[in-house]
Amino acid sequence: STLDRSSAASDVYKRQISTYRHGANNDSIHALDDVNLVIRGLDRVSPIPGQVNILWVISHPEKVSPAEIAGFDLVFSASPAWADKMNTEYGFSIQPLLQATDGQHFNPEEPSLDKRFDVLFVGSVHEGRRRGIVEDAIKMGIPLTVIGNGWRGIVPESQLEARRIPHNELAAYYKSARIVFADHWPEMARDGFIQNRIFDAVACGCRVISDYVTGMEDYFDGAVRCYRNLSELKYLCASDSTSLFPSELELAEIGWKIARNESFKARALTLKSAVDQWKGHQS
Repeated sequence: STLDRSSAASDVYKRQISTYRHGANNDSIHALDDVNLVIRGLDRVSPIPGQVNILWVISHPEKVSPAEIAGFDLVFSASPAWADKMNTEYGFSIQPLLQATDGQHFNPEEPSLDKRFDVLFVGSVHEGRRRGIVEDAIKMGIPLTVIGNGWRGIVPESQLEARRIPHNELAAYYKSARIVFADHWPEMARDGFIQNRIFDAVACGCRVISDYVTGMEDYFDGAVRCYRNLSELKYLCASDSTSLFPSELELAEIGWKIARNESFKARALTLKSAVDQWKGHQS
């Protein structure tokens, strides 16, 4: 991936913001920045001397060591449970900060497609990435539609909708489904990391079924249901399972709540406030 450096008229910072994508995070130009925010996935990125260094762990906690955490001024975790565990074991002050959604794009007012899906899953499959919820749905004969790469030979052709769709159409696809599926890396599920597409789908006012993630059902007011075995998945996907979720009106209210309170803008404001407080303590 190449360096993506762009200026944005942010209503949070009102100054230049530079983003460094996978493979470009070691470019020397970021030495000019004031704040170094590392959104931690697969790649480890070193702190930059002389800057305010923030680590936000959003996935793959098994790759994050105590030594890495200790090098940052401020540390956030997309899992409150993992933050508590690390704080207890190592004496850190990791703060919970869940993943988020783009509330301007994912919200209950977004239009749906003309076509309808009963159960929809959006995501690719590749070596080392098992999608258990899709495999389970196929085993149970659930009428699932799949969008993503790598599924030929795994999912029946009749259930493959497309290899990919533009990101700006994703909300419309979600809203056209009675139920949206979501899944997690096993390490994320075990440690309570909720993936961002759940926030996207719920913000659209959708019903979501996911593999089990510690504490997840507490965050979405009933819009997300977890399954623990095949029979429970079948039960949640039944044609009359709509009654197991909030009403359409309630789902829309939940969607607006997520779009407003769990947005990237809200996360940016939280991070800015934390930086301001940290600087105040240093002065």
